[in-house]
Amino acid sequence: MSGPTVSDQYSRIPLTIVAGAGVGKSSLVRHLLAHTTEQIAAVVSDESAVDPSLVAQRDGARLLLKNGSVCVMSDDDGSAVLAALSEQSHPPDHVVFESMAASNPRRLTGYGYMPGYYLDGMINVVDAQSLAAHANDLDAQDRLREQLSFAALVVVNKIDLIDDA
Repeated sequence: MSGPTVSDQYSRIPLTIVAGAGVGKSSLVRHLLAHTTEQIAAVVSDESAVDPSLVAQRDGARLLLKNGSVCVMSDDDGSAVLAALSEQSHPPDHVVFESMAASNPRRLTGYGYMPGYYLDGMINVVDAQSLAAHANDLDAQDRLREQLSFAALVVVNKIDLIDDA
């Protein structure tokens, strides 16, 4: 049996994970949904990731946006929602998955290996105040280092709220 071909990768849906503990994930997803030119699907834990003025139609936990994108609320691990999205007759061009704050980054990257998907990357949003508060906490630094090691992109949020030190 041979491995996946190049065309197999391009027939699968790119999946981007947005992770981090707390501040900024929903704001980032909201910005992506508002400014996309692709038909994306965002899997989020609550509606705060959606600008209400963008909603064209609501169907339970699924919001259809005016730009053709979809936002799906999911309070479980997300695998059922991801499976349903990939099996649609017209799947999205890209899926953005907003993780729960306490999610294990290693487990999250596993979603990119689900049938129909490939992992496009992980964006980790970090609050600058939290970084500053844990500057002398070696255990917290180790946990953060592990979380960030999975990220393709790290966004340091609220940097304007900390001093130069």
